[in-house]
Amino acid sequence: MTHAPGAAGAIADEFFDRPEVRVINLIGGVKTARMLAERAGRTLKRTVLELGGFNPMIILDDVDMEYAVRTATFVRFFTRARFV
Repeated sequence: MTHAPGAAGAIADEFFDRPEVRVINLIGGVKTARMLAERAGRTLKRTVLELGGFNPMIILDDVDMEYAVRTATFVRFFTRARFV
């Protein structure tokens, strides 16, 4: 799930508070990974942190598919140019 800068905390609150979410898997940046690791420690929720930047997305039923595709494409090329 992509997010705006600084918005990871609110999104993480939703995932960590829900018993339906059994594992948090992050492929992303160090700043977000630290925040998720702290929350995982408090809740003992399983967490996988891979800091390679390959940008998977969760697509929900009510998605604007055109926007999701544009966002995924942008993020993929932005990340590739930055980290390779």
